Amino acid sequence: MRKAFLIILSLIFFCNINAEKKIPTIDNLPFSDGEEIQYEIYYHWGLIWKKAAKGTLNIKSSTYQGKSVYQSSLACQTLAFADKILRVRDTLNSYTTKDIKPLYYDKIANEGKYTATDILRYIYPANSDSVGGEITLIRKNRDPWTGIIWTTGHPYDMLSVFYYLRTIKYRSLDLNETFDIPIFTGRKIITMKVKFIGRTIVELKNKKTYEAFRLNLNFINDSHLKDDDPPIDVWLSTDENRIPLKVEGKLPLGSLQAEIAN
Repeated sequence: MRKAFLIILSLIFFCNINAEKKIPTIDNLPFSDGEEIQYEIYYHWGLIWKKAAKGTLNIKSSTYQGKSVYQSSLACQTLAFADKILRVRDTLNSYTTKDIKPLYYDKIANEGKYTATDILRYIYPANSDSVGGEITLIRKNRDPWTGIIWTTGHPYDMLSVFYYLRTIKYRSLDLNETFDIPIFTGRKIITMKVKFIGRTIVELKNKKTYEAFRLNLNFINDSHLKDDDPPIDVWLSTDENRIPLKVEGKLPLGSLQAEIAN
């Protein structure tokens, strides 16, 4: 349960792959320099609803290797009651081009007594469909692990992929249409299988209702569903901002829900 809790928490704020389906994207990015979104994260079990954590997602203009880019970050921390179970202080950072081509990603995790840093630098060889990930994993009391993983298509990481999902032209998709996205995670690549459920009305705990595009995300490793990575449901606003309104993931006991606070 601890591992599932951490996976969902990081996704909220989250082999070679077969040829990717061409997915239409909107002409103008739905976010801009300075966007910041606050989230409240709840633990739900039966009739119990308990606010467990909070998160902040933001994006701003920056520079990376002398080029103008977007820098996004997600900071997540558990609240006092959840700290007694497992104290989490995680930060994710990503650099992408202005059209959301990922360049760099890192995750700094402080989860109870566990600490870790993952660093990913993307490699785009000229005149090649291959994309590399130069990965460094730093763990307490271990020598750092460094390696390069290659794939094809358009891979992302657990932060930049959520900005990419906001650019998709969902009105052009069929109900229940699916598509795959390669994801760098740790020292491997998994597949995020995205299913477009359709348009719906979502009600948040503040009693406000929004029209939303609903997505279901499953995570596949070597053509098999990953039992330790539970599926995630995402609701994006249908307006021009494509705001992630709500994210929900199942746990072995209950579920975690993140809802926009501002």
